[in-house]
Amino acid sequence: MQLKLLNKPAVKTIHTEYGDIIDCVDFYKQPAFDHPLLKNHTFHYGYAVARTRSGSNKFLGAGAQEISLHNPHASGSQYSAAKIKIQNGPDSIEVGWRVDPSLYGDSQTRLFIRLDVRFIIVRSDIPLDWAFHRISQPFGDIFFITAYIVKDKVNGNRWLLFEEEHIAVGFWPKRIFTGLGDLANSVEWGGEVFSPPGTPKPPMGAGHFAIGSRRVDSFFGPIAVLNEYGQTVDPDNVEEFADNKKLYNVRNKGIEKDFGRVILYGGRGGSTGV
Repeated sequence: MQLKLLNKPAVKTIHTEYGDIIDCVDFYKQPAFDHPLLKNHTFHYGYAVARTRSGSNKFLGAGAQEISLHNPHASGSQYSAAKIKIQNGPDSIEVGWRVDPSLYGDSQTRLFIRLDVRFIIVRSDIPLDWAFHRISQPFGDIFFITAYIVKDKVNGNRWLLFEEEHIAVGFWPKRIFTGLGDLANSVEWGGEVFSPPGTPKPPMGAGHFAIGSRRVDSFFGPIAVLNEYGQTVDPDNVEEFADNKKLYNVRNKGIEKDFGRVILYGGRGGSTGV
C-alpha cells in the first residue's frame, strides 16, 4: 500500500516460508533516494577481483577450496566482502563472507549468499548468516571456508556446496533464471567494498595490499571451474581487475606446487577523493 502511495510499484513480490511478504523495487527508485541529498548520486564500490576473460566460456560451476577468513573493519553503512560470483547476462549468483554492520547489526565476519533471487535451503543446520569466530592472522593460523556453486546437469538447479565435505546447503531453482538457466560464461574471485559517498573506503580482506604469500595475504585457492562436460579444471585464462588501484590490488599468483591456482587480494582502504 505504501509503495502505491509513493508511486513506486513493486517489480517483484516474494512470499517467504515464514509468512513475510517482501515487495522489491528498482534499486534506484527506492524511497530513500527521494531525499534531496541523495538525488543523482553515484555509488562507491571498490572491486579487486580475478575474472575469466570474455569469450566463449561455458561453465557448469566454480568455486575455491579455501577462501581465507578475515575481519576487516567496517562501520556505519560500509561493508567489506570476499566473494565468488558466477554470471550469464543479467543473472548472477554470489557466495562468500561479509562484514556488514548495517545488515547484520554487528561487525562479525559472516557467511553470505546473494539473496535477491530465490534460494531453497535444504540444510537448516548451516545458517546463511553464519558468524565465523576463527579469523586468519598474519604469519599465524589460516582459517577458511570452502564454497562451490555447481549446476545439476539433470534438472538445471544450481547448488551451493559448502565446507571441505562439499555439503549441499541449498539451491537456486533453474526456473528463476534466464541467462543462468543455461551455462555461466563469467566467474570472479576477489573482494568488494562499499562506503557512502564522501566517506573513506573500508579495508578489504586482510587489510593490506597483497604481497604474494598465503601466510599473510587474503586469498582464494585453489580456484577451479567446472566446464560444460562436468570436468573440474584450472581457470588459466583469468585477468586481474581493481577499479581503485591506489587502495586495493589483486594478484593471480598462478599455480602453487601441490596446491593449485591462487588469487591474492586486499587493501588498506582510506580515501583518494573518488
